[in-house]
Amino acid sequence: MTNVPGFTNFRDIEVVRGRPAKAFVAAWQDFNTAQRAAGRSESVLADPGLESSYEDDQLWAAIEMQDAGEDLERFKVENVFQSWDIFWGVALALAKAEKYARFEHRDLHLGNICVRGTKNSGRVSEMSSPANRNLNFTPIETTVIDYTLSRADLEETVQSEDGGSRARVAYSDLDKDRALFEGDGEIEYQYEIYRHMESAMHFNDPLRTLDHRKKVNREAARKNRSAAHRSGKTWEGFHPQTNL
Repeated sequence: MTNVPGFTNFRDIEVVRGRPAKAFVAAWQDFNTAQRAAGRSESVLADPGLESSYEDDQLWAAIEMQDAGEDLERFKVENVFQSWDIFWGVALALAKAEKYARFEHRDLHLGNICVRGTKNSGRVSEMSSPANRNLNFTPIETTVIDYTLSRADLEETVQSEDGGSRARVAYSDLDKDRALFEGDGEIEYQYEIYRHMESAMHFNDPLRTLDHRKKVNREAARKNRSAAHRSGKTWEGFHPQTNL
């Protein structure tokens, strides 16, 4: 997605061997400290400071990406002009990605939207006719990151069922990780987003529920899951309504 404006730029990848450096261990500890303070989940990565966590010949993939700034969970929005530029920056990036690769993010919470600007990024840009401007009121940039759960068409083609060819699809089968849809939305709101996304895919209605949870009618959830199965829709397919 590097070719799409508004998406993070991939720079390089290296495979390295050995135990994590002290700087890596310190960064891991700082991250967990910040997560605990915010009441969020800690890293799933085993403590890199313990010898028992990894072998001496452990392999690591070091991926270098551009500095996209600060994630939107931590960024302090100062005025309506910033809000406008951030919203439309993300919306236009997704629109271009849908056209370019039939892209769905499927994990677009505030932590996966980054904002970068200058010391004066909260100020409205000087312009002779501000009423004629629709975007770029402030000198900030928005960047979409983290495509772990995303779906996109690749340039490579494969044979289709009718004997023709179609684009190979990069995607994660989220049905194999039901825990994603069963998390506590009161602790991490993104779990509610996952449930809304799944319902939007199957029914074009983000408010229909598929899982047994507190304050949910179990019989309605059972019927909805049956209807979802009959819909024949899969996570490999293109369902751009999930980007909403």
